[in-house]
Amino acid sequence: MAKSPKKLNRKKILADLELQTAVAQLAATGIPLDTQQSAIYLGLSPGSLEVWRSRGCGPKCIFVATRPRYLRSDLDAWIATSGRRRESRP
Repeated sequence: MAKSPKKLNRKKILADLELQTAVAQLAATGIPLDTQQSAIYLGLSPGSLEVWRSRGCGPKCIFVATRPRYLRSDLDAWIATSGRRRESRP
């Protein structure tokens, strides 16, 4: 007996799309993004950014009051040089 195709969760897809749109709008303002927002912008997990930051690789970050922040220009530069941006996942 064959498995039926996985059913799409439309609410989750819409929520993810709204979150990605909100992060893109925030990034456009020039306000530095936190790790979670930057991960959404890049299509990566926050854990990947944290590991790369601890190893001194990945996108450039700045620290604001001891908290890591990422500028959109630095994220875009990293995307251009590494080719690591993923398309959004449904």
